[in-house]
Amino acid sequence: MANTTTARRDSPIAERLAEEEQAKVAASGGSSTELAITDFGDDAGAGLEGTSVSEQTVPIIRMLQAGSPQLKPSNPGYIKGAAQGMILNTALGEVYDGTKGIDLIVAAKHYHYGMWIPRAPDGSGGGFRGMLPWNDPIPQGLVAKHGKFKKLPHVIEGADGMEEDVELVETGQLYVLYAPAGELSIETAQRAVVSFTSTSLPAYNAWVTRNNNWTYLQSSGVHAGRMMPAALYSYRWNLTVAPDTKGNFEYFIWRSLALLPAGSKPRDALMRRDDPLFLAAREFYQEYRAGSVVVDQAAAVKGEGDEGPIPF
Repeated sequence: MANTTTARRDSPIAERLAEEEQAKVAASGGSSTELAITDFGDDAGAGLEGTSVSEQTVPIIRMLQAGSPQLKPSNPGYIKGAAQGMILNTALGEVYDGTKGIDLIVAAKHYHYGMWIPRAPDGSGGGFRGMLPWNDPIPQGLVAKHGKFKKLPHVIEGADGMEEDVELVETGQLYVLYAPAGELSIETAQRAVVSFTSTSLPAYNAWVTRNNNWTYLQSSGVHAGRMMPAALYSYRWNLTVAPDTKGNFEYFIWRSLALLPAGSKPRDALMRRDDPLFLAAREFYQEYRAGSVVVDQAAAVKGEGDEGPIPF
């Protein structure tokens, strides 16, 4: 799986782009410098044949907190100009203004409970021990006993056969195509995963609720005559970062996703089904459903508890 949305030459996206390029050539009187740069002919993709999923990294989008290593000049991961409250692409080391945020299209979502070994008071130890579906009897029983919006204590059998104390953390993840605010296009869009845990979960919950509640009467297909929500990848969104405090703690959280264009109503914001970005997001969704999108879950969620004293 590629990090960008570059289309296969035989895909609907590629056909659409080819038509757009031909239109540019016609409008320019038969020549186009841009076409010469972007159309590689038979050399397109040469050398990348047979690239496997294991060779590639799905970028993780995270917020920078006060304790993030990217802010420490002595750390190998230091990024000049980075500051808390900015947004980080962990694979590329790119940072974006958190107040302006990133524009994105959601291809898929994944709601689950991550299992984590608690860290010691000095920050040592810890570790990721896998995931449980949200409807698994274990988290369901623990939520009934302890309540939501908190770490749930549990005991599992470790690799050595010994019992191991873990905490179950409620997690919502969005698989997205994104670019810095105002720059999202088929040429700039990149694939990534954004995780919502702890104090950022309300933003995820609100986004899911809106998508599920915006329904439209269907006139064809298996849902004809029914009110149904659009596919997740039917809308563009802007995701920003906001400061928050709780007691003596100061940290940053994901702000609720804002529909694009700003101020538009859901029906007016729907993307055309032949929009290259719509097609690219649908392709990402289909790969996710097929199980071919692999994410380092430990890296995807790492950060909220590791990079600053964020209250759960």
